[in-house]
Amino acid sequence: MPTTLLTDIAESKITAAAGTSSAVAITHIAIGDGNGSNYDPGHAATGLRRELARQPIATRHIEGGNAWRVRAEFGPETPTFFVREMGFFDADGDLIAIWAGNDVEPRQTGAISYLVDHILSFTRVADGLVIVEAPDDELAEARGEFERLGGRLDAMDQYGPDDQVDMAAGVQQAMNLGGVLLRQMDVLRRRVLAQGTILIKNKYVISGMQLSKSEVRTLHLSQTGTVASGLSKAKLDGLIVALVDDDYHVSVPTNETADPVQYYAYLLKDGAEYSVQIGSEVPDIALPLYRIDIPAGDTASNLDAVTLVDLRVIQPESAWTSVIEPFASIGFSDSLPSADYGVQVEIEDATDIAAVGHLDIYDKANNGFKVRQSGSADNVRLRWTVLNPNYQ
Repeated sequence: MPTTLLTDIAESKITAAAGTSSAVAITHIAIGDGNGSNYDPGHAATGLRRELARQPIATRHIEGGNAWRVRAEFGPETPTFFVREMGFFDADGDLIAIWAGNDVEPRQTGAISYLVDHILSFTRVADGLVIVEAPDDELAEARGEFERLGGRLDAMDQYGPDDQVDMAAGVQQAMNLGGVLLRQMDVLRRRVLAQGTILIKNKYVISGMQLSKSEVRTLHLSQTGTVASGLSKAKLDGLIVALVDDDYHVSVPTNETADPVQYYAYLLKDGAEYSVQIGSEVPDIALPLYRIDIPAGDTASNLDAVTLVDLRVIQPESAWTSVIEPFASIGFSDSLPSADYGVQVEIEDATDIAAVGHLDIYDKANNGFKVRQSGSADNVRLRWTVLNPNYQ
């Protein structure tokens, strides 16, 4: 489930504040789209992956002695995007806490106000070392339109005890109904205004692109598995890319941590040339080739303990019909009542827009749909919008 973590920067500031009269004061909340995908947050984070909006914290109060409940509002003028990450910043602009997760169900901003109501629960709250600088929401509600709480109480004195009880009950009922209505409006907004972007990839290996271990901490690249005079080919970026056999083609990182780690080997254009590169994630425009599993504490000068997992999708260049049908799956953050809806798609970018071909919407369900292309273009970025959802 999504997690809220204190960052390393926060721990450093908290350590500096311990034993003094100062504290780490959170003042702002930022939201972002995670650069288009969910992820698990890390303590080393210094910012969101892609921050798109930031607001001061509107109200706050203590819950249970060791947690702050904070609220902020992002108005209808906020750019439209799906929120996959939140950051909590102090007055210096440093990231104190981050919220994200691989299983986040994104909510969409825009059209109406996007409300954040979040609980920050840390042991350092009880110690008084993490505070939130914002108006107390209970006090703000109690003051109403008056500058001071005393003014509100003086105004209440004109009513008798029974009237005050009736008024308090009416206010509580209205607040409860308002909260229910707000939640229903939020769900309806996310259904009716279902929109987003998706990337269709048309990439595959034609021949070769085999990686094998060398006697040192590098990988050989070859067509057959043995470095000779072979030529590996792949289709990506709308081109046929060819690489000659190359020993010691790419280096593999060590792992000094107490946990196993995974890297990926992928084909990507680096400047004017294509090469096999290694990273912790596969970029959207890259062609994945292998997963590299490195056990904990592997700092050896060879790859004996490393496991290569083949991820290549291979389609012969001479095939009469393609066995690769480029498609993408889109999931809704909130399910629709039925699959009786239309979908409009707009091509925003591609390696060759004229080569995208026909776009086909299929496998429609109340929780999402699929879209496929018939052409040869790669890196096809589409904007999709759900039309006329049936709410009967």
